[in-house]
Amino acid sequence: SRLDSQRRADRAEFEKRIQQWIVHDKNRKEEVEEYERRISSLLEIVHQMDSENEGSFRGKANREAEEEMRKDLTHYIELLRKPSVKRAVNDSFDLLNADPASADDLVRYYQDHPELKEFTLKAELPRMHYEVLLTDRKLVDKDEIREYLKDNLGDETEVLIRAANQSILADPVAIMTCDGAGKLVHDGMFHSTAIAKSCSFRLDLRRPGENRVKVICELAICVPSGDDETKEEKSPNATLELASANLLIEFSPSPTSTPSGPLVKYQLLDINITICEYNEGNDARALSTAAAALARDRGNFAKQAKSSEKRQGVRDRFLSKVKQSGIW
Repeated sequence: SRLDSQRRADRAEFEKRIQQWIVHDKNRKEEVEEYERRISSLLEIVHQMDSENEGSFRGKANREAEEEMRKDLTHYIELLRKPSVKRAVNDSFDLLNADPASADDLVRYYQDHPELKEFTLKAELPRMHYEVLLTDRKLVDKDEIREYLKDNLGDETEVLIRAANQSILADPVAIMTCDGAGKLVHDGMFHSTAIAKSCSFRLDLRRPGENRVKVICELAICVPSGDDETKEEKSPNATLELASANLLIEFSPSPTSTPSGPLVKYQLLDINITICEYNEGNDARALSTAAAALARDRGNFAKQAKSSEKRQGVRDRFLSKVKQSGIW
C-alpha cells in the first residue's frame, strides 16, 4: 500500500512536470513566433528603406543624365550657329563636286531605276513645287507638267525626270551626317535627322546637251523629342526642330555639261537656328523634353553602320521605303 502510494505520488509529480514542460514549450514557441514576426517586420522596413534609397538614387541619376543631355543639346545648337560648320560641309561638297565619278555614279543610278519617274509624277509633283523651262514657254501648272513629262522625251530627259524628287537628297544628306564638329546632322549622340520641309524642282530643258534639274530644298534638323504631355495627340516619333538648312543641288546627266562629263553640284546655302531661348518659354520646355527622351533612350539606339558604299546604300534604302509606302 505504501509502495502504491509512493508510485502515485511520483506519477503525479511526473505529470505535473510534463504539463510544465508543455506550457514552457508553448510559451517558447509563442516567443519564437513573436520574434519571427518582429524580424519579418524589421526586414520589410529595411527593404522599403533600400527601395526608397534606390529610387531616390535612380531619380537623381536620371535628373543628372537629363541635365547633361540638355547641356549637350545646347552645345550642339551653338555649334550649328558657327560659320565653320557651313564651311566644313561645303568643303566636303566641293570634294564630291570635283570628282567626275560622282556625277557618273548618279547618272548610272537613275538609268537603273526607271520606276522613279512614276514616283516623281505621282507622288512628288502633287506636293512639291515644280517648274519646267522650255524654249518657248514655262510650265508651272501641275497637270500641264505631268502631261508634258509623261511621254519619253529622250534618255537624258528621262534621267532628269527620275532625279527630280527627294531621292536626289540622299547623297548630300549622307555627307552632312556624322558625329563631329564639321557635320550638320549628328546621328550618333543625338540621333538627329534631316527632314525635307519643302523642295522646289526646276527642270531646264531649253538647251539640249545642257539640260539640268535645279533643286532648292529646306531641311529641318531634328532630334527625337518624346511625347509632349501638353498635346492631346501623342506620337512616339515626335521630333524637335533645332535648325533649318537650305540646300542647293544642280544635276545634268549630259556628257557635254562640263569638260569632264555630267554635272553634279551640292551647296549648303545657309543654316537658320530654330531654338532661340534655352532658359524659359516654349523653346526651353521643348528642349528639356527632348533631353529627357534622349537621356532615357540613349542605350536603345544603335549607330548606323558606315562603309565606303554608304551613298549607294542610302539611295537603295530610300527607294525601298518608297516602294513600301503604298503610293505606287
